[in-house]
Amino acid sequence: VTSHVYGSIGDASTVVDDSVTGTLSQVISTLTSLDYSYNTLHFELYLAGDYALEEDIYLPARVASCTSFVITGDTTFDLNGHIIAQETVSTTGGGRPVFRVESGKLRITDHLGTGQITACQTVAEIWKDATVEMENVNLTHNLSGAVQLIANSGSLSMKNCRVTTISDG
Repeated sequence: VTSHVYGSIGDASTVVDDSVTGTLSQVISTLTSLDYSYNTLHFELYLAGDYALEEDIYLPARVASCTSFVITGDTTFDLNGHIIAQETVSTTGGGRPVFRVESGKLRITDHLGTGQITACQTVAEIWKDATVEMENVNLTHNLSGAVQLIANSGSLSMKNCRVTTISDG
């Protein structure tokens, strides 16, 4: 997995335009350890191929507000009973989508049926001519409102999925 990291780090005068490469767990660990208090870093994790989660992935608010898994080719993502969770982002507009599907087909499944994706705001943003298929996936939203799946001229299909909203009060 390769993540493109760009923006300012620490303060506005320290500009970053780099990449982080490794397993999905290694890349997430690196991203969550960076000092980006200036909060203008953006992380794009480019995925294409077949992935099965081996552990839960928690994106703290400072990471969730600026991170997306970017799909650029046919990709199968098996939650494998694990969780991808974005911590609540209090900034206006919430976080970035968990998945941004630019091209190809993203198939999200959970062969165990206990995995879950918890989004700040949007689970998937689907670009023109891209496709998302979900099967046996639990989707939750950790703010008041609806779970969002945005299909910008792309297509979405869901089979045996559960969608719930977690109320913040």
